Amino acid sequence: IELHTDIFIKFSENMQNISVERSIFITPSLSEELNFRWEGKKLNIENKDGLQADITYVINVGIGSKDLRDNILKNSYSWAFSTGDKIDTGEISGKIFSELDPAGILIWGFKLDKNKRIDPSGNNPDYSTQSGEDGEFKLEFLSDGSYRFFAIKDINNNLKYDIASDFIGLPHSDLKLSDENRKIENFYLTLSVEDTTEIKKSTNDKPLIVEMISFTGKDNSDTAASDILYLFPEDSLSKIPPD
Repeated sequence: IELHTDIFIKFSENMQNISVERSIFITPSLSEELNFRWEGKKLNIENKDGLQADITYVINVGIGSKDLRDNILKNSYSWAFSTGDKIDTGEISGKIFSELDPAGILIWGFKLDKNKRIDPSGNNPDYSTQSGEDGEFKLEFLSDGSYRFFAIKDINNNLKYDIASDFIGLPHSDLKLSDENRKIENFYLTLSVEDTTEIKKSTNDKPLIVEMISFTGKDNSDTAASDILYLFPEDSLSKIPPD
């Protein structure tokens, strides 16, 4: 499509406008903040800088969207279009695990070959979606490359990661999409609150004693080696062989 094409979504029901606007994600992220203009059931999405060439864009409508009767979407819906000659076909799906309600969790993807520093508290993600009511999610139409994904429970509802108040799910590894692997499934993220407690130096003169035992035999018999480490308050580390 053309770089300055108008984008609009037409709903079958009259919607609660603010709920929809907070649940719209266009990825990769556009350079300017989106402007929304409603005409009844039709939502016009305006971006004065236009689109970039040869990019597959994805529009996600998240489950936070409500109609006038407070009915919400059970799952996010996605559509793709391209300013080039093809639509990317990469796909990553998984599930959120949490003691909280797993529905409506933000899933943020950062492309590693584009972002020098990955910081969910300061950088906008390249790709976004929301988990469904069962915690499952799917990101479609992704380009090839390496990614790092985070799950965010946006407590403050500001589409930002606020450390120590929002919950975050950290990945156990980065993911790579390529010609050989265009579809990744069963990618799981578990939510927790980031610990920002300051580490204070102990005033106790007594060392912390840690015994380390390693095994080298297949049956773990008669092959144990033991070291004792003394960790002193002045941050020195001494290794003392056992008697």
